[in-house]
Amino acid sequence: MDKHNFSTSNDIVLDTEKNSNELFLVNLFHGIISDKLASEHISKQTCIKLVFFTKGSGECMIDFEHFSIHKGTVCFICPEQVYQWKFGQKCEGFIVNFSANLFEIAGIKSSLLNHFSFFKTMNLSDQILEIEKSKLPFVIEDLDCMFKNFQEKDKWTNLKISTDLLQLLMYIDRISSPTINLLNEYQSLLIYNFQELIDKFYKEIKLPKEYAELLYITPNHLNALCKDILGLSAGELIRNRIVLEAKRLLVNKDLSVTEIAHQLNFQDPSYFVKFFKKYTTFTPDQFRKNYYL
Repeated sequence: MDKHNFSTSNDIVLDTEKNSNELFLVNLFHGIISDKLASEHISKQTCIKLVFFTKGSGECMIDFEHFSIHKGTVCFICPEQVYQWKFGQKCEGFIVNFSANLFEIAGIKSSLLNHFSFFKTMNLSDQILEIEKSKLPFVIEDLDCMFKNFQEKDKWTNLKISTDLLQLLMYIDRISSPTINLLNEYQSLLIYNFQELIDKFYKEIKLPKEYAELLYITPNHLNALCKDILGLSAGELIRNRIVLEAKRLLVNKDLSVTEIAHQLNFQDPSYFVKFFKKYTTFTPDQFRKNYYL
């Protein structure tokens, strides 16, 4: 593996200025983007990042999966995800960092975000979307309007940006065709709820049958649904979530392998090392060394 330096999705690593508004930040970026540029933490629990490219090309890594980016690419990065940008050309575009609570200003519950396909998917590829050339003007116009409203900073700024952003999210969701939209409503809800339960309990609950009980379905039903739709068993999805969190923690140099093992509820650190190597082919230390000198 190549060596990388990582940031979390709670940072603004594009060319931005310090912002005191906890609900959102809208800005333009120009030229090659560097992880060494100023960062701003908005909200560790609710910060979401939208990055739209109007020029350039390169690569985006989200949770250790790599995707190509170019003009017309929009990237959604959710809280706690690990990411990195690598560019072969100078890039330009827009960046929006926002809290889910932003929509409360317009009288809309933040749970609305659960209806957008790119926020409720187990497929990271659904978070990287390509906007057709004919539809680029609308996206650019909406983002430009948001940027201008953000610069004005009057008493209506929060409301104007929340409505602009909601309009943009609905438009992008409508023109995209992610995997989750291929499911019927019942299947979609079960998969989404299973994903939510894994994210909430993966440290404590390891067995598919326990998740099936929480979903009020049989283990066989849950496993068949996961295999049919996602191509993985329920057990594999649970293990993958544990491995992902281990990777996220390992790129944090401040935590020892023993501390990470305990955070993930492994009573014996040596068992954590064996578990991690079994499903990644690397020991935790080997994985960490690939990302830090």
